[in-house]
Amino acid sequence: MHVAWLIGLLALLVPVASWSQETSDRWPMSEVEALRLVLGEHPRLAGPQKGVDAAQRSVDGSDATQPWLFSASAEYTHQDRPIRDAFSRGMQIQDSFVWSVAFAKTWEFGLELVLALDNTVSRSETPLVLALNGAEVKQRRLTGPFNFSVLSASLTQHLLKGASQVVNSLPQQRAELELSAAQLEVARQRNQVLYEALTAYWELQRAEAALELRRKSVGYVRQQQEIVDELIDAGTTARIEADFVEQQLVTAQDAVALAELSRDLRELELRQALALPADEQMKILPTTPMSVPAKRQETLEDMTTEVIETSQDLQAARQRLAMQELEVIRSAEETEPTLDLTARIAQQGLDDQLGLSDGFMLDAYRQIALIEFGAVSFGAIFSMPLDNDYAEAAAESAEIEYTKVEAEVKLLENQTALRVASSYRTLDSTHSRLALLDKSVDLAKRNLETGQERYAAGHIASLELMRLQEELEGAEVQRLNTQIDLVLRDLELDSLSGRLLERFGVVEP
Repeated sequence: MHVAWLIGLLALLVPVASWSQETSDRWPMSEVEALRLVLGEHPRLAGPQKGVDAAQRSVDGSDATQPWLFSASAEYTHQDRPIRDAFSRGMQIQDSFVWSVAFAKTWEFGLELVLALDNTVSRSETPLVLALNGAEVKQRRLTGPFNFSVLSASLTQHLLKGASQVVNSLPQQRAELELSAAQLEVARQRNQVLYEALTAYWELQRAEAALELRRKSVGYVRQQQEIVDELIDAGTTARIEADFVEQQLVTAQDAVALAELSRDLRELELRQALALPADEQMKILPTTPMSVPAKRQETLEDMTTEVIETSQDLQAARQRLAMQELEVIRSAEETEPTLDLTARIAQQGLDDQLGLSDGFMLDAYRQIALIEFGAVSFGAIFSMPLDNDYAEAAAESAEIEYTKVEAEVKLLENQTALRVASSYRTLDSTHSRLALLDKSVDLAKRNLETGQERYAAGHIASLELMRLQEELEGAEVQRLNTQIDLVLRDLELDSLSGRLLERFGVVEP
């Protein structure tokens, strides 16, 4: 008797081992190595056929009660995948060891009970890159090992249906399956077309925004070209007047000595005529032509490209923030017990099965009433996490990643707001400088008019009159250069705070 039990147990415990190495589709550069060992036939992988056979034996009058079935499996997985973000760069190593033990027993009339214990031990090693005092410090963070255990019990009742109408129901079953597959394919194609249409629409909107920005850029460049042409014309006129001044200087060499002796007297008369203090008079009246502002180093195309890249980084960071929120919620849900209701319809003697939606028992009964199959099975599975530090560690890691991504989003938003505020301050300063230059031009015009009147009366020489003309021209050139700078500042502010940033969700301060 004991020898028979020993032979039966050895027949059940047939070792099956397998080794696999593959490349994941989700991580193209990662490699996954797995070793799996299975002892015996797992009751849950055997399907409802054993319960169907038990129900058939009970109808035939034979004994349907089977001894307890035992199954054990172990699987070790090693995975290397590349990781690169704001704080990590390199290869991340993940190891996991999963083992399970299950017992199953079937009674007459198709009643089946499965008790299973699953345990998972996992660890990970992540490379860290930290910036300390301007230098990068590379470290590796070891997380784990974490243990996760689940005890589950599954009770299933298999009902045997009449087998006389099986042959007549097979064509109807096959037709309904083909119809469902066709409906799923049509829905998939419709969703694909809708996705492509939405993608094309957003690409069109983005192209329209870029076109509008280019049109504004062309308009500003044209205005700048017109101002430059005016400056070129003014420079040509200035050269002609310089030649005329040289000719007059040759003829006015005799009056230079007299002009030097009476210079102090003329400056005193000019200050008294304007009724201004001496210190303010020296600040307002320049003695040398004002310098022309230097050419801008940053072009409009570079500014626009930088704004677009900043906006795209901000949008990607917000998407990562939303994904981390979902990860935190999912990790928290793994700590709760679960209860699943299952239903199956299987054809006796055939291998194909039709699985129904878990938990929807009314749909299962409606399908049973419409189609006659060989056997119907329904049951419940209750899972209770025993040691759930793995889920807690995953939730804590997700919260840390959430905080890191949230800080990155705040940093990008603050950088964009700082650039907008800086542009506003620069624009206000340029407006103030332009107002002061307008006053300087008006003062130079009044000085020139006064000098022309005094020159007509013979109080000053022609050289002094030409000096007043040069001061007026220098003030006008300085005002034109400031107007060019003001146009470029307006263009930069428009590229920062216009519709482009509103499209990517950046709000002005």
